[in-house]
Amino acid sequence: MVIDVVNISKNDLIKWIRESLVKYRIKLRKRLSQVMMVEPKAFKKIIETISLLINDVEKPLIVEVGAGLGTLTSALGKIPNSYIISIELDTRFTPLLKELQGSFPNIDIVISDARVFLRTTKNPYIVVGNLPYHITSDLILEVGKSSVEYVVITVQKDVADRFIAKPGDKNYSKISLFVQYLFDVEICEILPPSSFIPSPDVFSAIVVMKRKRAFNEYADVEDIVKCLFSFRRKHVLKSLKKCLNVELNMLGINESDDLWRKRVYQLAPEDIEKLVIVLRKVRLKRGQWEE
Repeated sequence: MVIDVVNISKNDLIKWIRESLVKYRIKLRKRLSQVMMVEPKAFKKIIETISLLINDVEKPLIVEVGAGLGTLTSALGKIPNSYIISIELDTRFTPLLKELQGSFPNIDIVISDARVFLRTTKNPYIVVGNLPYHITSDLILEVGKSSVEYVVITVQKDVADRFIAKPGDKNYSKISLFVQYLFDVEICEILPPSSFIPSPDVFSAIVVMKRKRAFNEYADVEDIVKCLFSFRRKHVLKSLKKCLNVELNMLGINESDDLWRKRVYQLAPEDIEKLVIVLRKVRLKRGQWEE
């Protein structure tokens, strides 16, 4: 049975999900962060957002992470001129998802780890999904490194808050810097625990990301940024010397630049280019950089 999650009532959607779980003998696993969205208004918001993003694109490739029972999958399948690859790691959902695939010629079901899939697939246009909370950061890293143009995902609100945190905020971290350097980020909807079954202990958020840079520049500083944030409250210059294990004269920098007076947790996306230049100079001096 194909469920219409946008136009069904919340109570009927909950009933369908519970009956489906019983029918296919599936018990949701807490260790896999398995919760099911049951708020039709949230599904409608996601579909409307995606439809706007792909409005002028001919047959865009939409990659769904965590198909589960196929609730969002079925709604995606109704978007005109779209091609959907829905990824699910848990093989217990396979029989239901294969039935769903039979109803939509534009949907392919892939039983795989989404993190691995994103490393190998070419030209995905948009990634969408209710992300498993325990691997959200890993998935975001893979999305950022891919060629994905847009992201529409549901994550824990505290994770969403880190995505949009400003440099110097208590929530600001290396994932904040990573996301904001690569994407414009917006929280477009806050969802209470009652939007899911079983109800999580926290609020969630629908987040929209729009690509503004490719990953290749950030790739130069990825390891250094990880190291720098291990000295979160130290000055950038002192931390950089430790991370690179070099003396100041090797850095070839102007110490009066505002960047070097910042602490690590104040690093902003616009500082990445300066770090790239410094690292290239160091590598050149070490004979490791090739023009």
